[in-house]
Amino acid sequence: MIKIYLIIFITIILKIKSIKKTHETEIISNAILTGYDKTIKHSNPVDLIIQLSLEEIVSLEEGNKILTTNTRIYLEWTDSRLIWNSSNYNSINKIPIKSNTLWIPELRVLNTPDSNGLLQIPSTNKAILESNGKISLIFNVPLMKTRCDVNILKFPYDEHICSIQIISLMKSKNDLVIKNAQFFQNGTSYVENLHWYLKDSSYGLVDSDNQQVQAASKFFTQVFEIKIKLQRKPRYQMISGFYPAYFLNLMTILIYFVNDGEQIKMTIDVIVTQCVYLIIVMHLTPVSSHYWTHASLYSFFSFIFCVITYCWVVLAYQMKYQKYMPKPIEKMCIFIRTILIDSKYKYEIDSSDFETKPNGKELKRCHFEKCVNILHYLMHIFMFIMIFVVDIVLWLVIVS
Repeated sequence: MIKIYLIIFITIILKIKSIKKTHETEIISNAILTGYDKTIKHSNPVDLIIQLSLEEIVSLEEGNKILTTNTRIYLEWTDSRLIWNSSNYNSINKIPIKSNTLWIPELRVLNTPDSNGLLQIPSTNKAILESNGKISLIFNVPLMKTRCDVNILKFPYDEHICSIQIISLMKSKNDLVIKNAQFFQNGTSYVENLHWYLKDSSYGLVDSDNQQVQAASKFFTQVFEIKIKLQRKPRYQMISGFYPAYFLNLMTILIYFVNDGEQIKMTIDVIVTQCVYLIIVMHLTPVSSHYWTHASLYSFFSFIFCVITYCWVVLAYQMKYQKYMPKPIEKMCIFIRTILIDSKYKYEIDSSDFETKPNGKELKRCHFEKCVNILHYLMHIFMFIMIFVVDIVLWLVIVS
């Protein structure tokens, strides 16, 4: 029973102290804010400390070239009008105070697609004010939009360097100077994006050649610039669109090994499947009217190889079974047989008029079959080399 009374007594004492401290905090606030004008900066130069923490990469819109992030900003500066003697207020040297009652340095996002770019601080935010006039303020900036120089040529292994530029416009160098600027990433509160790696970052105070700054040249400008290097996570795009393209290229090569009757049917199946995956790749690939991505070129070439194979298979079938071969193709076939296979071949058959020979029909059939087989093997070698070269060269360029 005594313990219960003791706990109640201590709780009451602590509550009284808390109420007393809150009352004294209100007294201090009323005292220092009397006659205070938050719309005017005090006469002394302001040394501003700014720290930006990246909380989340929300999205990167490649088509619009806009990076959207959630950030947290910490500001610290001193206002000489808000000084008090802590010995007169029960040694209280630090109080919370509403941010909308204070003069706050005006900060803007320079490279934003929004017309204003002003960093809005919620009116409910509270700052910490110390007895020496130092103010510390933390506020969140949700869905901050900044422009990004996007290059999707190596999609889906593309990397982009985006920047966040924060600027303070003041009328002279004696008004405000950003003394210290820092950027933090990959903290405990950082939320990783599903589609992008945060590969690297850098930051610093730089001079800006932006037209917005030049238009406001009457102001002294400092730019706090953060550069973020983003790398796409390619697994989804590869599994959904490009690994199947590898398999379809293999199927295109295997067409040359199947029986004549199955070649046309198999080629049509591969072409239809290629069309389906071209649509998938079209939806996976970011839109750009300036150039084709390497991955899009790869899918396009894969489709072209398949169409060439289909045209050849149909032509070979007609030549082999309809006993008709265009003269240029026949001459090329005779030349290849003479050079690569049988040097006496040109003496055995020196005319296309097989009907004048005793066994002309059989010679004609053998002639067309051998010619088609020779050209078939050459086409097989050609397609294998082309597909191999495109696979190796394009993807080495993409991942390099």
